[in-house]
Amino acid sequence: MTKCPVLLLSVFLLLHHLWAGDPSRTFQHDNQRTGRTSNTGVSAAGLLWVLPATGSLEASPVFDQDGTMFVASASGDLYSLAPDGRQRWIFRANASLYSTPAIGTDGTLYFGDLSGWLYALNPAGGMLWTYPVAEGADRRIIASPVVAADGRSYWVSWNSRLYVLDPHGRLLWTAALGGLPSSPPALDHGGNLYLASLDSENPSRVSVHKFSPNSVRLWEFEDDLGIDRNRIIGSVAIDEERGRLYVGASRESDGILYGLSLIDGHEVLRIILPRGIVSSPALGEDGAIYVGCMDGRLYSFEPTAGGKRWEWVAEGYFVMGSPTVDGAGRIYIGDSDGILYAISPLGQELWRFKTSANIVSSPVIADDGTLYVSSTDGVLYALGNTAGFGRSQFRQHLRMLKES
Repeated sequence: MTKCPVLLLSVFLLLHHLWAGDPSRTFQHDNQRTGRTSNTGVSAAGLLWVLPATGSLEASPVFDQDGTMFVASASGDLYSLAPDGRQRWIFRANASLYSTPAIGTDGTLYFGDLSGWLYALNPAGGMLWTYPVAEGADRRIIASPVVAADGRSYWVSWNSRLYVLDPHGRLLWTAALGGLPSSPPALDHGGNLYLASLDSENPSRVSVHKFSPNSVRLWEFEDDLGIDRNRIIGSVAIDEERGRLYVGASRESDGILYGLSLIDGHEVLRIILPRGIVSSPALGEDGAIYVGCMDGRLYSFEPTAGGKRWEWVAEGYFVMGSPTVDGAGRIYIGDSDGILYAISPLGQELWRFKTSANIVSSPVIADDGTLYVSSTDGVLYALGNTAGFGRSQFRQHLRMLKES
C-alpha cells in the first residue's frame, strides 16, 4: 500500500530533476566556481540569434530556473531576456556593470556597479534594496558576488573590503582585505568563504583568505611574488572532493597557478606558466584543471600532482576569458581575437565561432543546450546545432537591430 506513493514520488522527483536542468546562476556556474555544468553544449556552432547591447559585454549571462536570462552591460544596463532572446525588461544602474550577476535560490538577482552600489532585484526587475558602499575613495565593484542558500550575499570592493549582507540588504559583517580585490569570492557547501587579493601594503604579495560563515578568518595564504607588477583577477575554483582550491596570478613575465588545501591553506601545487593568468580555472568531472593563459593557450593539468595533460593554442594572442566544461567533458573558451572554441577533453579543436571583439567572459550553456557567449563588441550570441541564419544574414540582422 505504501510502496506506490513512494515510487510515484521518486519518479516525480527524478522527472523534476531532469526537467529542471542545471542552470548557471552565478559566475563560473556555481558557488564553488567550478565552471562545470551537467548540461551538454552544441556539437556545431550555428548562430540562432543575437542581442546588441548598449555597451561592452564583459560579464557572462546567468539563468533563472524558468530559463529567464540576465546579462549586464558596461553601459550600466541589466537586460532580462526570454530564452528566445525577446527582451523582458531593462534596469539601469547608477554606473557601469562589469561583473556577472548572481541569482539566489528564491530568484533574487544580485549585482554591483563601478560606483560602489549593490543591488537586489526581484525576477520582474523590481528593486528590493540597494546598499551604497561608503568607505574609501575607490569603491568599484569589479568582482561578481556570491549568494548563499540562506540569502546572505558576499561582495568585495576596490576599497579593499569584504561585505556580507543579509537577505534584506543589511550589513552583517565586514573585513579588511588586500589591495583592489577583483577576484569573485566563492563558497563551499559548508558555507565557508574563499577569496583572493593582492596585499594593499605590499603589492608584491598575493593573499588567499578563508572565512567561516560567522566572520572568523580561518586561514590566510600569502606568497611574495618578488615584484609589484602583479594581478590576481580570476576567481578561485573549489574542488571539495579532493579538498583543494585553485587560483591563478599574473607576474610581470609569467603566471602562477596555485593549488591550496581547503583545510589549512597550505600550498599543495604550484604551476608556472609562460605568461600571466587572468582566467578563472575550471574543473572537469575527473578533477582535471583547465585554465587559460596570456600566452594564447588553454592548459589542462591532472589534479593530483599537477602534471600537464595537454596545451591547446588559440588563434588570438591572449586567452583572458574563463573556460566552461559541459556534461560531455567538452571545454568552451574565447580568445582576444573574439573567437569562441569548443575543445575536446583530449585537447582537440572541435569547432570555432567568430565574434567581432575580445571575449573576456565565460561561455554559458542553457538547459536546452543553447550556448551563449558575450563579447566586448557589445553583442550577446546564442549558438545552437542548427543556424537561425547565415553569416551574411547575421550582418544584416545585427545592423537592423542596432539601427532600431
